[in-house]
Amino acid sequence: MRKSREEIRFEFAKKLRIDRKPENIIDILTDFKKEFGYVSSKELELFSSHPRFEKTSTPQINEFISKILLQININSLLDTNISGNSPGFVFKENNPSVKLIGFNKFLEAIDIAKVINSDFISLDKLEGNSEPVDCIVGTLPLGERRIVTDKIYYDSFELYESLNQAKNLNKDGLVMFTVPRTFISDKSPNSTYHNLGKFGLCLNAAISLPPGTFKNTTIESLLVILSKKKTNKLFVGELSLEKDNEELVLNFFKFKQDKNIFQGKLVDFDDFVSYKKLLLLDEIAILSKDAKLDLNNLGEYVIEINSCKQGEKYGFKTNSIFIPKIGNSEVVSDIDKTKIKHQNYYQVVLNNEFAIAEYVAKFLNTEIGTKIREASKTGSVISVINKSEVEELKIFLPNITTQKEIVSAENMLKNISKQITIFDKNLTLFPENLKKILGKIQVLSSYLEMANTSDAISAIIARKEGGEVEFKETLRKNVRTGKYDEAMKHSVLKTIVAFLNSNGGTLLVGVKDEGEITGIEEDGFENSDKFYLHFIDLVKKRIGAEYGDYIKSEIAEKNNKHILKVDCIPCKEEVWLKEKGKSPVFFVRQGPETNKLEGPELIKYIQDHFKK
Repeated sequence: MRKSREEIRFEFAKKLRIDRKPENIIDILTDFKKEFGYVSSKELELFSSHPRFEKTSTPQINEFISKILLQININSLLDTNISGNSPGFVFKENNPSVKLIGFNKFLEAIDIAKVINSDFISLDKLEGNSEPVDCIVGTLPLGERRIVTDKIYYDSFELYESLNQAKNLNKDGLVMFTVPRTFISDKSPNSTYHNLGKFGLCLNAAISLPPGTFKNTTIESLLVILSKKKTNKLFVGELSLEKDNEELVLNFFKFKQDKNIFQGKLVDFDDFVSYKKLLLLDEIAILSKDAKLDLNNLGEYVIEINSCKQGEKYGFKTNSIFIPKIGNSEVVSDIDKTKIKHQNYYQVVLNNEFAIAEYVAKFLNTEIGTKIREASKTGSVISVINKSEVEELKIFLPNITTQKEIVSAENMLKNISKQITIFDKNLTLFPENLKKILGKIQVLSSYLEMANTSDAISAIIARKEGGEVEFKETLRKNVRTGKYDEAMKHSVLKTIVAFLNSNGGTLLVGVKDEGEITGIEEDGFENSDKFYLHFIDLVKKRIGAEYGDYIKSEIAEKNNKHILKVDCIPCKEEVWLKEKGKSPVFFVRQGPETNKLEGPELIKYIQDHFKK
């Protein structure tokens, strides 16, 4: 088969990359352009090893910004960190009539961009621009040392200079920058966020950039959208690295909230610290509602909160807990059980009329308590919980009698665990003891298993659907038509196959997309046993009994309804879904979606994931 022009171009680009040193990138690109007439930004990624061509953006960010720009009437655009793959440059490549002005403090980056497309105005200094523009974009550097100008803190010098360009922004224009999370989480009087009005700008949206967006940093980052128009709410969402983000863009322009938090949510400005915290608070709300917990601020029950300096140690104070400032250490109520230096704890003294230290520590170490603590931390590199945030930690505090019963039950369980360990060691020496308590062990095991599974389902539902979690309302019934539908079975089975071919995951059947439990009773089986047998039979016939070790399933009861829980672990070989009268099909998870792979994409995926 004859190769396409694009295939030949890419082969030539790869050859140039191998044969020529990266520091000669401008010469390489010039040769390439002579050979083929032009160089696309997509091809330019083949030369990204050059130190002055570090990726300043990603295809997902560029595509999202382009979708935003296409929604407004744009004639001129300023890119404050222009390069061969920056959002303004890529937009100009696809929209030649737009006037592009660009600046980069690295002159080589501008020279590289000019080889690809010289049809833009380059600036020696960003402050030298005086032309009005419809939009300002910039994928600004992350992790730079903060600067202070006129007593205002900026995350980078580039951010300060870029904001100054707002004076040239048309009244209906937009500003879009990538910034660290501290841009919003720091709301102090000297912060950039607090002083946006000095530039005539208002924050309209904060789009979270998920981990992995930038390969060279782990700093939690955002794409912020600003304009000269004030909104009464802040639009937040998360950029998808797999999907096209069309829904997120449309929701932003309609300024409406989606049922899926990832596709857009409207929040109060003062309440938003980070997208991660927003997700955690949403999860906490679901968990607390499911557990029927009424959460209050810890500060209501606190007598004092103490800190100590480096090298110092806390003295004993009755009814105290020790909350870690950093890291994932547990909250403890016994000073002798602290595992990190005392300077990294807060000593919180509780009012013994309302709170028992052992209970509060236990609650803050539960799944919901740990999430509450995590959601209260701030900091872009090292997350820290501040003293004021300790007072605002949400806790569930029953009456003193119930707290004492819970602490007593915990001590009893610890003793049981200790006795079981001893019993297990001596089991082969004294087998006659087994007959006496076997029945009671089975009953206790059954009760604990049911309780743990129920709690696990609550936690999964609270996390909502994502790359490794999927909900299906039914196995075989189409709830819209009220009839049995093979497409429903296919949807369940392809999700399992996709989990096996990807990073694993959990499927819940009997749960709506938004997390409402409807139960497998909707499928119309005589009982849950017959439902389960039908499911197992489907898996054996359509996926294969040989994959049983990778698929763990069970029927669990929750809110008087039954749910099918299917846990999948990544398979060591490719798994295919068999379809009657058709060739087997291969599925993978790409973000929250299950997608079919075929052709070259399928071959590459199998080679990358299984042929190692």
